Amino acid sequence: MESESERNFWLVMGFVVIPVFFFLLFGLLLRADANRRERILKEGRRARGTLVKAESNGGSAPTTTLTLQMRDTQTGESWVLNERRRLMPEHIHLIVPGTEFEVLYDPFSKYSNVVILGIDHKPGA
Repeated sequence: MESESERNFWLVMGFVVIPVFFFLLFGLLLRADANRRERILKEGRRARGTLVKAESNGGSAPTTTLTLQMRDTQTGESWVLNERRRLMPEHIHLIVPGTEFEVLYDPFSKYSNVVILGIDHKPGA
């Protein structure tokens, strides 16, 4: 049988320590994402992306999967990029096949570390 101090210990762990740990972990993940985005904005390579297809999942937190035909502006290399985004209402008019986007990407992970200018980052922001 547990003593009262053991029970209090587990209550404190469950209601204070564990939520604080997850809050700090979430904050670290957000900071790492912000640092990655800033690094790409400063050091990323430029590419042009032409929207080929957009599909929405329509759930309670709708996301849209964008399929872009990419072309590096320096090397001419091309590839297909699939990116999932939560779009804001002001971006909906941009989601038409054939729309071109300027994209900055990390050349070492061009399929996962991208910033789509005009959607992920406002020019001049």
